Amino acid sequence: MKKTVLLIAAVIFSFMCANAYADHLIVYDDNNDLVWGGNNVGESGGGPWWESNRVYIGTGAVEGLKYEVQPNDGQPKPCTCQGSDHPMSHGKTIHIATHDESKVWEWTAKDGNDKPEDFYRWWNEEGPGKDGYDIDHLLQQHYAVADLMSGTGNGDLAASAAGPAGRTTRLFFQSVVMPTATTRAQKKAAAAGLTRMPRTIGGTFRYENIDFENFEEGDGDIYGTNLGFDWSMDNITVGMLVPYDYLALDFANGNRIGTVLYGRYDYHITDMLTVAGSANFNYMYTDMNTGGDDDSVNMYGGGVGLSLTYDADTFIPSFGFAYQYSQDDSDYDDDYQHLVKLGFNLGTRIGEHAVVNIFTVWNYDVTSYDIDTDDDNYFDMGAEVNWNITDAWGFNIGYKKVADLDDYDSNQFYLGTIWKF
Repeated sequence: MKKTVLLIAAVIFSFMCANAYADHLIVYDDNNDLVWGGNNVGESGGGPWWESNRVYIGTGAVEGLKYEVQPNDGQPKPCTCQGSDHPMSHGKTIHIATHDESKVWEWTAKDGNDKPEDFYRWWNEEGPGKDGYDIDHLLQQHYAVADLMSGTGNGDLAASAAGPAGRTTRLFFQSVVMPTATTRAQKKAAAAGLTRMPRTIGGTFRYENIDFENFEEGDGDIYGTNLGFDWSMDNITVGMLVPYDYLALDFANGNRIGTVLYGRYDYHITDMLTVAGSANFNYMYTDMNTGGDDDSVNMYGGGVGLSLTYDADTFIPSFGFAYQYSQDDSDYDDDYQHLVKLGFNLGTRIGEHAVVNIFTVWNYDVTSYDIDTDDDNYFDMGAEVNWNITDAWGFNIGYKKVADLDDYDSNQFYLGTIWKF
């Protein structure tokens, strides 16, 4: 991975203003030199930079901070300093503050103090750097969205949800910690001791459309499969899940493949009430091509889960909790994640061979990052229909959505089959 900043990188951390995309204050160019960053930002309704009342580096956010360029005299004299190390027009003030405005800093361009390196020095000696906001860390975070999606997301939950961290933790939670309810025929067979097929193999085909909403070229599709195998004896189940994804994104394409090894123990408190504990170890390899660079990242992790299920025949509510740790080898700061998941699944049996499941999962990132991020939680929600054609063979079809992330939207459809032998 290069430290060079791509323009698209900033969108993950930014918000919209004045009908233009926000970007960062200063960035590294291809020669690793500091230059002024950002898009040209016009007044409401837009306009070229020379008609702008907001200047070149715009208004936006970097982790934990927001900023705005303010013309002091009300008569801005725009320059062409964007993307260069040219002096900024004198009298321009960069207003920086925490999101709650509890701390505010201001830097004004003037003679001898108007270039990116001057701003960089001020940051460390007088500005946010004195309060722990490491500008080198912030610059390091400004790499492409594709890099963020190759590992744990580096503090950005949108990238994490679309990346391998989101894939492996979601598989563990919804396939092992809190799986969907069984059909009435399966329940009767198990109660009568007729289930003598301890091995299960299955596959799921997935299509997912993702959209980084504040990123003009942030749409894309993910095509994937999950292959799974498990072996059960009494109340113990051990198994393996093998996810594969092909990422066809507007800004990159790539492949990722991994494995989730898990174990689960079910304890039947009563005929209707079951508590289960589970654990997993996972690994995912991602190879991403952004058009110029090929970046490969290894991510690994593990976690534990606990669930409670009440089987009232027609309705089967389940509650689940899980903790998952993930880390990648990108060598960037914040290359790890501590994620807590709380979920609810309601299964409704229809006839003997079908069951409908409706689920929601709350995801909370409890990681203490070097610089706090704006978003630290989101929801997975969806529905799934399972139908067992025979005692040994069945299929499922489902829909899942990621919700409550400021700059990210996702819709996934999947079709799977399962075979017991």
